[in-house]
Amino acid sequence: MGFIEFFHCSADFLLGLKENVYENDTYKPVQPFHERLRAILRETETSQYLFVKRTKISWGVFYHWLTGKSKPSLDNLIKVANYFDCSVDFLLGRI
Repeated sequence: MGFIEFFHCSADFLLGLKENVYENDTYKPVQPFHERLRAILRETETSQYLFVKRTKISWGVFYHWLTGKSKPSLDNLIKVANYFDCSVDFLLGRI
């Protein structure tokens, strides 16, 4: 069980991106990041090339995320959420 499940709060609150915690909110379990990233790329019709170019995240790091070999750091998780203009909770598939 991760911190966000343990504290029953949003990932955005835990990361200091949101000021209020809403204890009555229900969240889905965190999805595997590589699956969620692929889904968001498809939904937004963003190519892998364009994503890497615009975020300035190295292809090697991005490739490891896509294949599930690694997960993004907190800084990169926030960077990706900002790129897609979404919350970290949405990026993790919790909402």
